Amino acid sequence: FITKLNPAGTGSFFTQFLRGVKDDAGAAVAVDTSGNVYVTGKTFSVNFPTTSGVVQPAFGGGPLFRSADAAATWSISSAGITRASLYALAVAPSSPSTIFAGADDDNGGDVFKSTDGGSNWVAVSAGLTNARVHAIAVDPSTASTVYLGTRSAGVFKSTNGGASWSPTSLKVGFVTALAVDPVTPATVYAGTDSS
Repeated sequence: FITKLNPAGTGSFFTQFLRGVKDDAGAAVAVDTSGNVYVTGKTFSVNFPTTSGVVQPAFGGGPLFRSADAAATWSISSAGITRASLYALAVAPSSPSTIFAGADDDNGGDVFKSTDGGSNWVAVSAGLTNARVHAIAVDPSTASTVYLGTRSAGVFKSTNGGASWSPTSLKVGFVTALAVDPVTPATVYAGTDSS
């Protein structure tokens, strides 16, 4: 399901539950400063529920969809993404047309970057010893500083917008969440999977 909460967090504007007969999962949601919503996930259900006008009426397509009208309509936004499953999305707060997506599927992983609001993507995985990415955070004031959480190699950092990546002091672990402190951007928080 996806829920949009009110600013106080005391109620919701909407909630939508979607489910088919097999495994379905929403993996990440990101919102840019214009209110555009980006959602990624996966389904293995051949009967995943759809409505008229849906972007993807049958299993396949994706893995990234974009709404430019506060979720009223959706379109496929995956040109250049070569993986089937995305687990992480991050919009650069200081440059909202710059978006990063982290992938992990049966064949491997990658990091993808868009500089046109999600219309086109390129792989930016140079220097990663593990490109199976499950968490991304962008420095709130410097869009070229990006952090990645990987499935087994900890956290990586780029200071050139993803052109290259270097390991941080957290070199092991399955990192599932990252956050950059908006007041002190040199402070980065990482959440890990204990299993």
